[in-house]
Amino acid sequence: MLLINVIIRLSIDTFFMCFVQPLNAKNSMDQNSPFYQHVLTRVIKHYLRDLTNFEKSNPAYSLVSNLTWKYFFKSRAFIQSHNIIELSQVEDVNDSEGVLITVSCRPKIHDLIIFYVPNIPLFGSEPYFYVEYLTTLHSLLLLQGFDSPAIFINKFPEICKESPLEYCLKVFIESLIKIVSENPNSKIVLMGDSLGATLILNYLSIKNNVFVNDAFNDLNNMIVSKDNDLNPFAVLLISPIVNFSKNLEDVRCSDYLGQSTINNYGSFYCTDISKEQFSASNWKLVEMWNRIVPNGGMVITFGDEELQSNEISEMCKIAFETNRVKIVKKANKGHCWPLMSFLTEETQDEKEDSCFLFAGMLSRMVLYQTENYRDPERSHEPMNLLTIDDDHL
Repeated sequence: MLLINVIIRLSIDTFFMCFVQPLNAKNSMDQNSPFYQHVLTRVIKHYLRDLTNFEKSNPAYSLVSNLTWKYFFKSRAFIQSHNIIELSQVEDVNDSEGVLITVSCRPKIHDLIIFYVPNIPLFGSEPYFYVEYLTTLHSLLLLQGFDSPAIFINKFPEICKESPLEYCLKVFIESLIKIVSENPNSKIVLMGDSLGATLILNYLSIKNNVFVNDAFNDLNNMIVSKDNDLNPFAVLLISPIVNFSKNLEDVRCSDYLGQSTINNYGSFYCTDISKEQFSASNWKLVEMWNRIVPNGGMVITFGDEELQSNEISEMCKIAFETNRVKIVKKANKGHCWPLMSFLTEETQDEKEDSCFLFAGMLSRMVLYQTENYRDPERSHEPMNLLTIDDDHL
């Protein structure tokens, strides 16, 4: 398997070096993004229909394999010699199955826990894809003034890749209950991308009784039967899939996530794609969003070149009226732009651009609400990470 991973990586690198896209044929996203992003977008789009078969014998599986991303992460960490300013440590956990990023020299009582929900069909059982990105975010949270932040990447069993919403939510809720019970005084922030972000929206709608049916009632009973407060303090969503019932023309975007892939997702995620409970773009009432958006706020970010950009924009207009939602629409970017930029930008500052953004937003949303920050003996004052000369929008 390792040999296959190396071969696939070498073949992609060769493609990177040899493929040349004529300038007059580029779209706005390609014109304003690194060449590596253009090529990676084409590679993912080509293999995405194979990846959704979830066959590990398929060489394309190396693009999402946990082993591949763990190898890349550990190799880069070794080359960088674990830079002494890097306080984050990564460990696999079995109790609430997933990957936990913490601080080695700080108390284990966490003032902030980001509960990350991955894009389930691709990375639900392969959480190491996110480790380097979220470790970068974690380090910046320390510089923002958090005392002992933690990030937990929830790992979903293989069966969730082809399971309906209700089963995926059951796995998510069970892990969330464990995290909350072990950290009763922590501020919980839910964060996710693509179908993971969609799952978070569905969870919030169930938790707040926006939709009522037998399956959702069972899940809600599972939530309220616990003594823990499972209401997150805040939410951060990256490119949620907000409509499974509306077919959009792929020609309107050059992104890797096309309508055929969304149809594939919807076929196992939705028991009935016509029901509005599955598609957040159909949630037209501000009253619904007032119940869904946590008290600490919600951030929704997406690229203006992704397939459902218009649908997300229309949804955000309604959610914005709650006065607790911030919208970040990135120009000339596609689906899950923060992760794509992190993988393909050539300079470190541009790779980490979204991490700076999110760390700054989370400090504004959460930091003053933490006991450690208000305590004169335990407070860590934020460093000015963003300067007036930096363009972080």
